[in-house]
Order: sequence, then structure tokens, then C-alpha cells
Amino acid sequence: MNRQQRKRVVKEFVGSRQLSDLVEFAKGDKRVVGVLCGLLFEQDDLFRWRAIEGLGAVAGEVAATELEPVRELLRRLEWLMNDESGGAGWHSPEAMAVIVLSVPKLIDTFGVILGGHLNDDPLARGAHWAVAAISGVRPDVFS
Repeated sequence: MNRQQRKRVVKEFVGSRQLSDLVEFAKGDKRVVGVLCGLLFEQDDLFRWRAIEGLGAVAGEVAATELEPVRELLRRLEWLMNDESGGAGWHSPEAMAVIVLSVPKLIDTFGVILGGHLNDDPLARGAHWAVAAISGVRPDVFS
């Protein structure tokens, strides 16, 4: 399957919230995660949130057998939030939160990072959402 076909299938699953189908598709093609990361830049807010939700579902499935690819994904999202990267990770905090909520054993390592972006424009809104979401499950992380 070429890149355009893969992207079309992923967008179809994301748009219709077929998360179980998306997860199954991702099991057979590791490049699905890259497509989902690309969808973090979509203009449509609802579609972007569905992509974030899909990224969390796929990461949770990947982590069930192998944790390191999920750590790498979280590191990449964290890097996109840094000034050195060009600061293009505007929706990285939300994605990171959904991923660590899907893989709770990574909250201590990566959840706390999000608190450091509460005053960083344009990341602040997403960072506040992320901290609130994680605090709902693990309030001790930010104390």
C-alpha cells in the first residue's frame, strides 16, 4: 500500500471513529502512527481530536507488546514542543496526554513534562487540557 492509500484509509477510520478498525490496520502497518501524527496539523478541530483519540488507541495497543516505540513517539511529540524544533507541535500536549492515559505506566515519565508548558504560547491551552486530563486519573503527578 502506498502512502496516499494508507493516509486515505487512516482518515476514513479516524473520521468515522472506527478505532478498533484503525488499531487493527495499525497492527499490520507501523507507518500508521506517522499518518496519525500528521493529522495533528489538520485544520478541522473535531477531526484533529479524533486523530488524537486514534493515536492514543494505537499507542495503547502497541504498548501492550512493546513499550519502546511508544516512548519514542512521546519523545518526538515532546521535541515538537521545544523552541529548537521550530515550535510546530501545537497539539502535542493533547496527544501526549491521550497517549499516556492509554499507557498509564508512562505517566510518571512523560505526564510531568506537560506541566512545564502551561505558560508557553501557543501550547498553553493544550497543556492545561493535558494536565487536567492526567490529573483526573493521577493527581499526584503534578503535586
